[in-house]
Amino acid sequence: MFDIVNFLKNLLYNMLAIFSFSRKKLSNKLSIYVKSNTGSTLSVDLEPHMDIKDVKEIVAPQLGLAPDELKIIFAGKELSDTITISECDLGQQSIIHAVKARSAIPSSPSKNFQANGKSRLNSIISE
Repeated sequence: MFDIVNFLKNLLYNMLAIFSFSRKKLSNKLSIYVKSNTGSTLSVDLEPHMDIKDVKEIVAPQLGLAPDELKIIFAGKELSDTITISECDLGQQSIIHAVKARSAIPSSPSKNFQANGKSRLNSIISE
């Protein structure tokens, strides 16, 4: 005889298996691209809670630089280390730019050079 209880159990089990198989895991990760000033492009997965300092720590080794040597630019603005990814308005496959920060240029002549342009070492040697 036909067992309705087992039939319904199997039907329900099969339906749940179909729905759970097609369900995708939801992820908050953002897949973004990082373009460097050397022309290379990296693909990086970031979490919304990460800050720009974290991004620099991920990207810098791949570019052969130290994290403090990098500036991260998005939409024409430099992003500070304390800004989180969620605050940057980045979307999936956004492009950010990683550029090497310029070293500071001294505003006054070096202490090793005198006003006439001669180095102190040359002055000492010529004496």
